[in-house]
Amino acid sequence: MKNEEFRIADESANAMRRQQTAANKYSRRGSSYLFFMGPIMLVAVIGLTALMATRVQLRSAERTRDSTAARFYAQSGIELGILDIRKNPNWWQSAGAWATNVAIGNGTYSLTVVVAPDVIALADGTDPARLISTGRCGKATHVVQVDVDTRGFVPGTWQRTIK
Repeated sequence: MKNEEFRIADESANAMRRQQTAANKYSRRGSSYLFFMGPIMLVAVIGLTALMATRVQLRSAERTRDSTAARFYAQSGIELGILDIRKNPNWWQSAGAWATNVAIGNGTYSLTVVVAPDVIALADGTDPARLISTGRCGKATHVVQVDVDTRGFVPGTWQRTIK
């Protein structure tokens, strides 16, 4: 009987050891899973952070590009206004909006001409003028304002009078 009791106790102990060995085996598998998944998750987080930083940089570059283009479009509107003043001897009779949302490049420009309000208008078209040009590209808007003194130019020509 004693042998049988020892055998049963021995079998119970062996069964418990097998269960513990199996439990240890599975717990080691879980630790290796964490050992490999931890660095993978870290690399994924670093990659996503870099991707988001790149997107922010791209948006900033696009805004800078649009702002620069809007400034150039506004300056182009001023240059075209000066060209019209030099070509047209009666330019001062049509002061006001000379161009509204005219397509240029990837944007638009608008040009308004105002005969200087603080100067008495002369009938010979040599009045000082204020040109206001607005350039737009994407979400960017740029406004340029220039006072142009047309005195000294022969209206309708490119010649400058010599005094």
